[in-house]
Amino acid sequence: RELLQGITVVPDCEAMSELHFLLERLKLLTESAASCTLAAAERLRSHFSPERHVVLVLSGGNIALDDVARSTLSQAQ
Repeated sequence: RELLQGITVVPDCEAMSELHFLLERLKLLTESAASCTLAAAERLRSHFSPERHVVLVLSGGNIALDDVARSTLSQAQ
């Protein structure tokens, strides 16, 4: 807790959008909780300068195929 600077909360729709991006563009299947990392980084983009390095830890693949299909269909609409 001493080193914690803040918490960023993202809505499910942003997490699912990033999940779709990771799968479609990077061919990387993560669980939706992991895609929140990318969604939060996108929200905080203005806080990062070009000379800073940002590391995102994306984990898992603990997602049902039905959820992936549902997410893909909702992104297409």
